Amino acid sequence: MYFYKKKWTKVLAVSMLLSGTTLMAEYINLQGSIVKVKDNGQEEVFKNVGISINKSAIHTRTYEKGNFELKKNAQQFKIGDKIQLKLSDKNWFIISPFNGKMFLPNKAEKIKIRVVSKDSRVYAALFTTIRDYSIQVVTTYNEAYAIDTMNALKKDYKDVYYEAHAKANVPKNGFFYKVKVGHFTSKKKAVETLKKIRKRYTLWKDAFLTVHTQTVDE
Repeated sequence: MYFYKKKWTKVLAVSMLLSGTTLMAEYINLQGSIVKVKDNGQEEVFKNVGISINKSAIHTRTYEKGNFELKKNAQQFKIGDKIQLKLSDKNWFIISPFNGKMFLPNKAEKIKIRVVSKDSRVYAALFTTIRDYSIQVVTTYNEAYAIDTMNALKKDYKDVYYEAHAKANVPKNGFFYKVKVGHFTSKKKAVETLKKIRKRYTLWKDAFLTVHTQTVDE
């Protein structure tokens, strides 16, 4: 069973032998080794670092050669449970299995694990920040008005929509509504569109730019 990020299958190797589990996983015996991977692909054993199974008392540290053994009576786990391996040093990230997540096997199994520094180019490449710009034209408690505004804007713009937001102490149905234009990945394009809307529609000259930022793994 292998867990890889697509772009980095050639860069790392933390070997780990998982063995000794029974059907009810009454006894955990995870054995393996941890290596650091540099930006140039070179590997280095990771010694004297703590490794544990998240949300459990199962933990140990690596020896001089980066190897370790996680042995513990663990009736809280069942075969097939999803577990997450954690490092004590928060400056390092487990690439494979990605973020340390894996399923508890029912037999001896070898997998390759990778860890990289959070300051490395490899780590930076694993995540991308997506910024989604939109233009908020109207905020109102009146859904009918929001729909009318949306339909009026659709004469000039294809990507027009309204959002319903719940809020305490809001009159009538407990919602207020935002009418927005666009999902722009380019801030420059979003600003250009905002200026056009303010110029064309004097009723909505107070329209403004909003941004949604989300960090995701590729």
